Amino acid sequence: MKAIDFKESNCVFGKGQPEYLPLPAFRSKEGEVISIWKPTLKERFQILFGANIGLSLFTFNQPIQPQRLFIVHFEEIKTEKIMKVVEPAGPRHPGKPPKHKPVG
Repeated sequence: MKAIDFKESNCVFGKGQPEYLPLPAFRSKEGEVISIWKPTLKERFQILFGANIGLSLFTFNQPIQPQRLFIVHFEEIKTEKIMKVVEPAGPRHPGKPPKHKPVG
């Protein structure tokens, strides 16, 4: 799976840091960061036939931040549509991080 650049991306994490792959993303004023990932054809077939998707995070032994995976079609990669696609079921608190217990 590879992170892809998209029209609304406004930052690149890890840029110029050879130990990391660049991560194009959209960063909102409220602090939400959205990146778009494209699975390879092989990965698409694996998912089709029951493979699961994993998420690996480097926390550097700090509390984990809230994470969310979602499906977005390429034609939906417009900031306002992305924000609707990833809207959580519960209420949002713009500008204020959600209360959560750190994992680990």
